[in-house]
Amino acid sequence: MTQYMAGLGLPGPAITNMSHERLVIDGEGTERDVPSSFHTVISKPTHTLGITTFSQYVDHAREAANQHIEQSLWKDEVRIDIKTPHEWFGIQPWGDFHIGSAGCDYDKLEELLAGAMQHDNLATITLGNLGDFFTPMGGPKDGIQGEVMNTQTQLYAVKKFLTEYQDKILASVNEPDHADWIYRASGLDIYEFLGKELNIPLVTAGGSVKINFGDISYDIMPFHQIAKFKSAFNLTHGHKRALELHRDADVVLAGHTHKPDYEWAYRNGHEISLIQIGTLETKETGSMYGKKEGFLGPVQSIYPILLLNTQEKSMQIVTDLHHAKPFLEL
Repeated sequence: MTQYMAGLGLPGPAITNMSHERLVIDGEGTERDVPSSFHTVISKPTHTLGITTFSQYVDHAREAANQHIEQSLWKDEVRIDIKTPHEWFGIQPWGDFHIGSAGCDYDKLEELLAGAMQHDNLATITLGNLGDFFTPMGGPKDGIQGEVMNTQTQLYAVKKFLTEYQDKILASVNEPDHADWIYRASGLDIYEFLGKELNIPLVTAGGSVKINFGDISYDIMPFHQIAKFKSAFNLTHGHKRALELHRDADVVLAGHTHKPDYEWAYRNGHEISLIQIGTLETKETGSMYGKKEGFLGPVQSIYPILLLNTQEKSMQIVTDLHHAKPFLEL
């Protein structure tokens, strides 16, 4: 007897006394031979991981980490070169606008923006909380009950602000709360996403914004919030501790507390300027959370102006644009 190999049409060795299992294929007991695996061969790949050694995992992680750092817009240090005929250059840090909140003083917002446009030697560094950006994962505040714009509309508004005023924004610092709530909920970094096509350097909290006027330079250390060492009695206490425990600088900027203050001092062998900005969230509904929590004292929409001398290393701090004009117009 000649046996033909399946699918080849070639004679193969005769197979005799081959036993077949029987398979019942229906409820009536119909049986059918189980096909032999001799004729049909199926080959499958063995289970293997794409990365087979720990060393390869480390190499993969290192490469991914390097790409992440290279692609991020956030930098620990940014350099800003400024050429100006003026003797003084002003920086009015902005932040804690909370655009989208019912408590935001929108009239004061327009006043701040108009003031900056009156002088080509007046600019800003933004310190976060430009939008309110409440999400259900956010911190303990009145949240969505106090919003007059949904998150998407707030994004559009902040995008327009950053686009239209990018020439006035020397740098922007990141924040650990309102915009970060969006990041934690969605993975979307608002400032990196909105600033991708804009000429606005992004600096990490506690990083360095180096302002250079030729031979004269200033090192500014910006924060949204200095997490530790805050004091309700000395609003620049955290600023001083940052100079001691983090690094030296000429200027320390911070927001978050909604209560403004500033101080000029001499430390580490040189002048220092310390500025704590106020907030635009000053209206009744905006301060409701603070009242519920028993925070004492009103918040204020004061944004001090740092004045940097462009011809010699010297600084001044004034309360508002009215007091800055004599310097800015020199």
